[in-house]
Amino acid sequence: MTAGWRRVVTGMAVVAAVVGGSSTASAADGPQRVSGDEVPRATAAGTPDPGAAIAYVPMPDLGLAQRRSDGGLNLARIPLSDVEADFGQASSVRTLPATTHFSYDRSRVVAGDYADFTPDDDGTADHVLWHLAADGGVLVYGVAGGSTAPPQLLRTLPKSAGWSWADSRPIAGDVNGDGWDDLVIVHRGAPGTVVVWAMISDGTTLTAPVRWGTAAYDFGVTRNYVADADGDGFEDLITTARGTTSAVAFTTSVLLTNPTGTAAVRSPVAAGTYKTSAGWSWAYSRQLAGDVDGDGLVDLVTVHRSGTGGVIVWVQASCSPAAGKVCWKTPVRWQTLAGGWSFLDSRQYLADTNGDYVDDLVSVHRTPNGIIVWRHVSTGAGLRAPSRLATLPITAGWNFSSTRESVADTWGSVGP
Repeated sequence: MTAGWRRVVTGMAVVAAVVGGSSTASAADGPQRVSGDEVPRATAAGTPDPGAAIAYVPMPDLGLAQRRSDGGLNLARIPLSDVEADFGQASSVRTLPATTHFSYDRSRVVAGDYADFTPDDDGTADHVLWHLAADGGVLVYGVAGGSTAPPQLLRTLPKSAGWSWADSRPIAGDVNGDGWDDLVIVHRGAPGTVVVWAMISDGTTLTAPVRWGTAAYDFGVTRNYVADADGDGFEDLITTARGTTSAVAFTTSVLLTNPTGTAAVRSPVAAGTYKTSAGWSWAYSRQLAGDVDGDGLVDLVTVHRSGTGGVIVWVQASCSPAAGKVCWKTPVRWQTLAGGWSFLDSRQYLADTNGDYVDDLVSVHRTPNGIIVWRHVSTGAGLRAPSRLATLPITAGWNFSSTRESVADTWGSVGP
């Protein structure tokens, strides 16, 4: 997309086919979808200009990949923000039967706002399919938001060039600060190391991978996520690694993007050690990063299994004094969930679900009848009791064990 041109959805359905629940068109009289490169950087960081003629509001989508009975996959999305008319309603994005050679078990799907892969991209979530190639390498496909075009083959990454689908992990994030999501790839390197690559968006596609650096992590026992840890406007790679001794459950460190947002990462910065004596567990925790207290800085969120199998949500607020620095405070318990809540039967994500520029917690939970999506709205100092956001019935094929999710940080605008 050319910067400055507003993409809008006017008087037409963004999506019409339904996977699971019901669907309606996005209302033309509400916020209109735009691409991330149009959003002012201060607004994207959570501090919008109250006097701006055009107000930009977060309108994230939950992207879903569902295994088909033939082994293929269905792509769907759920609008997560209640500023949209079709909030909480699951809609089909693409049906990819096994006859199209796409496979749920051989594809990793990452939702995001990557580029205008096709001219009819409407600003809803794009999906990148990180697909297993015949040689063991990777085929990278893009599915444009709202488009009827087939998946676009963006890149072929052959085994002969060192690429391995089994030894790679793609993550969406804007590492160069231009408003488009890029694709960050963590790839297994020499024993005990990983290689970090970036496929930068140019607004129409994802460019060829650029090697950003090497870090001393064990690929098999790390979790990676992308967020602007130091507040400089460029998202960084955060890694939580299993402890190497019985005394340490896990550690967290950050590979900071260069201040120019190009070409390399700096040496890892240690950000926390979590000891087993304090009750922390690698196996019974998952980590997230986002601004949950509304100060414009990225916080760490740890979702942990409780002693009864339920869920405890811990938050470490950012204490970074200036751009280029990484600091998080001592964990504070924000929520305890029991009475039917299960750590093992749920997955969590962060997204702004009410347009207040503060991230909320989103839980996807298994039920005997399918899946329920919940939102836990942040007050800035805690989380409200979960409220039901969407119901995905098993009668429509929804099954917790054969569904994967990711959040696309998409945007809308209100104004002339």
